[in-house]
Amino acid sequence: MWWFTKVVQASVRSEWRKDLNLSIEKIARMRDFSIQCGVQGVLTLVTGVCGIFLFSMMGADNTDGRIEAVGYTGLASIIAVLISEIYSSLKAQERRSRESESGQIEEERVTLSEEPVEEVSWVFVGVSFLFTLTFTELCVFYAVALEVKYWFIACLILPIAALSWVMAFFYKPKRTDAGYLRFLYFHFLTFVVVGLVSFAVGSFRLGNSVQTSSGLFALFLIPLWCLGFWLGLKLRASAAKLPPQELSAFLCQTVLVKGTGVIGPMVFFTFETVSCLTSRNMIGESQCRNTSTAAMFLSFYLALLTILSIINKVVPEGVQREMAVEISSIASLKGLKWWQRLQGGLITITAIISLNLLSILGVEGDENSMVGIVGATGLLSIGFALLINATMLILTKKEQGNLADTIHENAFRSKRTFSSAVNDVEDDALVMTVL
Repeated sequence: MWWFTKVVQASVRSEWRKDLNLSIEKIARMRDFSIQCGVQGVLTLVTGVCGIFLFSMMGADNTDGRIEAVGYTGLASIIAVLISEIYSSLKAQERRSRESESGQIEEERVTLSEEPVEEVSWVFVGVSFLFTLTFTELCVFYAVALEVKYWFIACLILPIAALSWVMAFFYKPKRTDAGYLRFLYFHFLTFVVVGLVSFAVGSFRLGNSVQTSSGLFALFLIPLWCLGFWLGLKLRASAAKLPPQELSAFLCQTVLVKGTGVIGPMVFFTFETVSCLTSRNMIGESQCRNTSTAAMFLSFYLALLTILSIINKVVPEGVQREMAVEISSIASLKGLKWWQRLQGGLITITAIISLNLLSILGVEGDENSMVGIVGATGLLSIGFALLINATMLILTKKEQGNLADTIHENAFRSKRTFSSAVNDVEDDALVMTVL
């Protein structure tokens, strides 16, 4: 059905197709697009979620018809998208035919870059706040009721909530008024401090070794989050000084597109655990514990690698080149700074651990306490690599002096088209992983 939709889109002349397309800039602003396009987007999202769920349910035991229900829901959604696409294409052709018959001369279309995006819509900020608030509520319920299911679900959604919080942190970099800064502090306190402290209290009240270690780890994360919040404020100020086109590319492509794209695999890892629970009908089953622990840490790795890619784009391209690792340097292992070697080693450790965790998903066997220890080791490795990168990025920017202002005034860089800026986007996290 998705292929049919692409065929319908391709059947329309390219100059007509521009009337049907929905740009990333319009999505980021959440305006200037029709209700029909919005409904299409929601239905496509429903189809994607259903597809992830079905993919994770392959090989599962009897699920009492739930697979069929999800499958038919996704099928109905994509059929509705196809019908909407056909209707839009026919309307566009009919409108162009009327213009031709009335004698109007169709002027040659000039493709202009969209108006630069300086801030992302409040809709996405609200979605992020909903994710983090859900995590906090689950932690509070866990601390009060001492039911393992709240702890279990909170661990699964924590990586998604963490990534969405970081994305919301950079959505409006030019908002420096007191009201918005108070909102950022409130968002941080409700998510990190209240959530993790409640999580730790519930873990300590239960008293067993697994929950106690989880509580200690949650408390250990709080100072790291505080340090990250302080570094984030400085990086957010750097992003606000980017030239208009670079800022637009950063918000639309790096933060919004890359961040939401990574959430898909994270949802898949979550559904792997859901698949196990559906098959076993119990949270305490050993296979489900191993799978859920591995899925949680793998989601954390994806979230932190995405955050690493985001913070490498919050400064002008001149500073980015100072931070970049050239492929020739990787091949020859020469010209690398000490912190780049350390960061590359830490991410390599995380990559090796990720392979081990991927092999655990859905595998039969007894509960293995080493899964949590191995996963925490990889999490600390990628976490320290992230802090090293953020710290050195700030220090390098200070050493550049007024480089940011110079680049801001450079006419060539300020006139770069949005499409060329998108083509220059590189995933620095993948380069460091290769190292």
